[in-house]
Amino acid sequence: MGKLRRATKGTGTLVRQGKTWAVRWVENSKRRYEGGFIRQADAEAVRASIAYQIQQGRPGIPEGDKAAAVLVREVVEDWKAARRADGHRNAADDETRWDRHLAPWLESRRIDSVDPALLDSISAACRAGVPHSDATKAREALSGPSCQRVLYLASAFYRWAVAQGHVVTNPVAAYLRGMTRKQKEALRPKARPEDAAFLSSKADVVSVYRGLAALPKWKAGIATAFALGALAGLRPGEAVGLRWSDVDLVGAKLVVRQQVRHGSASVPKSGKARTVPIMPGLLKVLKAARAADPNGDLLATPIRSGGKRRYLAPSTVGHELATVLAGLKLPAMKLYDATRHTFGSLWVLAGLDIYQLSKILGHSSVVVTQRYAHLRDELAPAVAAAADIKLAG
Repeated sequence: MGKLRRATKGTGTLVRQGKTWAVRWVENSKRRYEGGFIRQADAEAVRASIAYQIQQGRPGIPEGDKAAAVLVREVVEDWKAARRADGHRNAADDETRWDRHLAPWLESRRIDSVDPALLDSISAACRAGVPHSDATKAREALSGPSCQRVLYLASAFYRWAVAQGHVVTNPVAAYLRGMTRKQKEALRPKARPEDAAFLSSKADVVSVYRGLAALPKWKAGIATAFALGALAGLRPGEAVGLRWSDVDLVGAKLVVRQQVRHGSASVPKSGKARTVPIMPGLLKVLKAARAADPNGDLLATPIRSGGKRRYLAPSTVGHELATVLAGLKLPAMKLYDATRHTFGSLWVLAGLDIYQLSKILGHSSVVVTQRYAHLRDELAPAVAAAADIKLAG
């Protein structure tokens, strides 16, 4: 512990504690202490407030206002309820993520006691799959981006805690801002989007669809789900959650309003609905599917289980896809890559507008869509001809 500087007598002192700051002051002939500040500026603001309160004849930090008396578990349920009430699109998934990866580390601690060392431990445990000593089950190792989402979730909790007056600052946000290059690198995805496999030709897409369409009639929804992904760019969860009420076969368009995750429907990843054009090839498939099931609710007809209707699981589609790919001697790939990623890749390879692709895929920005740009390092003759202006001859 090293002192930064000593202020004028009676106004307190800032001290350095490893990666955090603390305030020491004397009040009523007793030495007092308040620590855990990530930024020097935050500690200085508290020190100034304490000095002012004492000068006014009031306690430096009133006991009723001390965050040290609050444990995380005493307020976290209020935070969860607030997120549900606000209709946060990832509220359910985030609660599961909190319970699995953050609750064992945080809920028994004072809300003001989170420091960089603890956050380092949480991040490392997520990446290694090592559970906290209070956890009852082992944890699977998470990818860097998944660990990053865990930290972002902790930051969201503290952002709410600051707004509610439980703490003065958000220690997780400060930690994320101050991460070293090595720490940031550990949280980046290892796989590059440009390395992902996809069906490299329209003929391969047709072959895979026909292989899935040859499955027994009670599995007809599998081929439809594949077609919605490969010919319209829907995410697997969006494809299995699409309802006929959101499809206009006359106008050749559909509206994506929900996605299915872990068997439950929620809003799409972008948080809002989007309209997607239905290409002629897909339109023919959907008309046939509607004729075969005129009273159905979902396009990707779910497989009945115990007499109850449920959503078709993307994992079921992926399992059948793997069998078909192997039979066609095509490279093995994930369902997402064989459908949505294939749609985007073939669109760009055809020289079509990347801004229109961004809207169809529902990306937050065209910058996200530009990951497909590497597929067209050379200007296709058709695109060059369309852009050419003949000035002579």
